[in-house]
Amino acid sequence: TAFTRPPASIRASPCMEKSKDTYLIDPLANPSEIRQVLFWLALLILGAQGLILILFLINAETTREAVVMAISLVPSLVAFWLNQRQRIQLAGGLLATNLILLATALATVGQGIYDIAMMSYPAILIIASLILRRATIYFLTILILVCNGWLVFGGVYHYYQPVDLGHSPARQFVVIALIIGTTAAATLLIAKTVY
Repeated sequence: TAFTRPPASIRASPCMEKSKDTYLIDPLANPSEIRQVLFWLALLILGAQGLILILFLINAETTREAVVMAISLVPSLVAFWLNQRQRIQLAGGLLATNLILLATALATVGQGIYDIAMMSYPAILIIASLILRRATIYFLTILILVCNGWLVFGGVYHYYQPVDLGHSPARQFVVIALIIGTTAAATLLIAKTVY
């Protein structure tokens, strides 16, 4: 069948009870391995956010983006702290929610629905689906749809004004490189716990 029963040592863990009912697929690793992956993923995301914040602060034209990035550091730090306190699902959910809202906020002060940060939505959802429970994935999917609705209809009805940045290849390259790099690193961390 598609679902295999985890070993008894994992089934006994409170984080893993009823795994067939609460996960989209069986978790790829036991809770301690997921916690370790989440630790490095949170650290990687915090580092990327710090780097992007510095780049935004260097450029005087990106003050709004710098404020958004600085605010987003707080939930990332809280998720890192929760993970250290063994609250794996809460930390992972908070981290994924923060990244979705960060991408939406950056798109709102940027190019709207046409912002390159929109590429991060599928990556966040794919990685989150490997370690988070089914209900959290449903929540994240609905949140992404709501955020996309905001970007599409908010721009159409002028609730926000998308910025025409022209062709800013350096900005787009940095954003896409960080999205792809973070996704690749997270995938490697998760794959390492499986194989």
